[in-house]
Amino acid sequence: MQKSLLLFLMIGLLVLCFSQGKPGTDRAAQLQTYKAAAAIYEQAEKQSAQAGNNETLLIKADELYQRSLLAFDRILPEIEKTTNDSLLFHIKIRTGFIHYYFGDAVKAKTDYLSAFVTKKKLSGFPDSLLFLPCLFTGGIYYDQNQFDSALYYYKEAEQINDANGKALDNSERLYNRLGAMYYEMGNYQQARNYFQKAITQTNPADKELLANYQINIASLLIKLEEFGTAKTIFEGVLPSTVFQNEIYHNLGIISQKEKNYQEAVRYFRKVRYVDNKRQVDLLYNFALAYAALEKEDSAAFYTDKALAENRKWFTQRKSIQHGLILAFQGDQALKKSAYKEAISFYQQAIIQFHYLYNDTAILDNPRHFNGVYSFIHLFNTLVAKADALEKWWQQEKDIKLLEASLQTYQSAFDLANYVERTYNSDEARLFLGKIKYTVHSKPIDMGLKLYELTKQQQWLESVYVFDQQNKASALALAIQENELRLQNEAPTDLLKKEASLKSIITRLLLKAGNMPNADEQNALNTDIREKEIELNKIQEKINEEPGWAQKRSVRQIPSVEQLQKKLDKQTVLFSYHLSGTELVTLFISSNSFVCKKISLDRSFFIAILGLKNSLYNSAPGQRYDGLSNASSLYEKLIG
Repeated sequence: MQKSLLLFLMIGLLVLCFSQGKPGTDRAAQLQTYKAAAAIYEQAEKQSAQAGNNETLLIKADELYQRSLLAFDRILPEIEKTTNDSLLFHIKIRTGFIHYYFGDAVKAKTDYLSAFVTKKKLSGFPDSLLFLPCLFTGGIYYDQNQFDSALYYYKEAEQINDANGKALDNSERLYNRLGAMYYEMGNYQQARNYFQKAITQTNPADKELLANYQINIASLLIKLEEFGTAKTIFEGVLPSTVFQNEIYHNLGIISQKEKNYQEAVRYFRKVRYVDNKRQVDLLYNFALAYAALEKEDSAAFYTDKALAENRKWFTQRKSIQHGLILAFQGDQALKKSAYKEAISFYQQAIIQFHYLYNDTAILDNPRHFNGVYSFIHLFNTLVAKADALEKWWQQEKDIKLLEASLQTYQSAFDLANYVERTYNSDEARLFLGKIKYTVHSKPIDMGLKLYELTKQQQWLESVYVFDQQNKASALALAIQENELRLQNEAPTDLLKKEASLKSIITRLLLKAGNMPNADEQNALNTDIREKEIELNKIQEKINEEPGWAQKRSVRQIPSVEQLQKKLDKQTVLFSYHLSGTELVTLFISSNSFVCKKISLDRSFFIAILGLKNSLYNSAPGQRYDGLSNASSLYEKLIG
């Protein structure tokens, strides 16, 4: 209201100032008129810099900015008519900033884009003049959720800063913005680099800003599971009073990860959120800690409070927080051997983690993964559900429960394949690197159990597929595919578009999972679906490239039937799987497919180690001593 009144008064004043004569049409007169407007702008700049939080001085700065804007607007038509590009460039830079200052992003962006176009026609103007306009334009596009455009202008600003020789003013803001963007994309290593760069450009006296950057780094280190380093950073920032809640909450989470639950509770008690949706997370963390300390009443108390707080923020909408609470309730039920109840909780949690999935039938699982809010939580919940189904089968001996368990594992692995195709983030790479080692044996053991019970070939084939998915050779083929990409075996433009879409989808999914506003959440999910459709089309085009398709085909796991058609009658394929103290061998010939299990003892592993040492230590002129171990291993593996 006050700014509107000032603007009305200044319009009247400027009309009087300029109504006595039109601006000169020659360039000298235009320059003189421009200088008068620019002088007002410079006064506004100084006033704004001195104002701080002084409301009176801020009003004065606003007044000066409005006067300068009206002055620039008054002379702009004449300058555009005479194509005085140098003055046009300077005016657009300044009016863009004034609009940005007053929060009119649309007009600010229009002025900045006009300045960029005009700058291309000029020579002799330093690119450093475009640094702040690029920085602000990137910010405007970011706020409008046009991520690619935002990153483009931030990168333009970075190039200008790098070419300048020394860091420009506000370069720390640029690096922080880039760090935040890469953090949102899930590229935590690159985010860390930019946050650290922001620290080097920040005035050491600005303790609050430095603390903010340090907290950003520590937060992403938690994502990278570098808990010790994150803890050291958080503790180093603790004198800060501005971010105490965030620091203590994160220190509590780190203590939980390190299984120091008493310390976690002490940290959580120091957190004092006020009207903050992170209160849901805090109450859930309390419940986890007390459950680990075997204080069931306290765990139940904080679970109920977390559910109530979640309803306050999300009402009936899906949320990651609600999914985590439900999964925790499933874990608690599983501890009590209440298997059906546990599976029901897990099923409800799965629904919360998946925007488009709503099937409450406990034996059903997601088959498509568009609209997944958190692939890690969803994967872990599917695995927990599969484990609960297996335990329930052990109690009830109903074969359908064991089949459902294996099918749930299949859903989890389908999710992992979806993540591999769709996401481009450090978190996804860390996830994919871990899962094949954490749960790789479970579905294989289950498939073997089903085969032993039913003698149905389909279960043995499922063992073969799960086993091949977990082989080191499959990981090597993934590396080979990346090398093919680097060798330009696929079209470069399509690969760049694929990488860009993966980054955009990753960011949108991370954002959608924590969006309490229903309309914004629905809009984000619509964007995600559109981008996933676009990504699928791009990947289809890449796979249609003849050279790429031929070499990429090595990644596909052939079916047993496909293998058998390629084998002659004198050839047999062996595939080994080591599971605990058992060795499972799959035999595939042209007309048969069978498996064999043998128990292993310590002598098997000693023989392997002995054979390796014999091979490594063999030297000319010395007797080879590996025959005994080789013979023993041959009998178990081949003979």
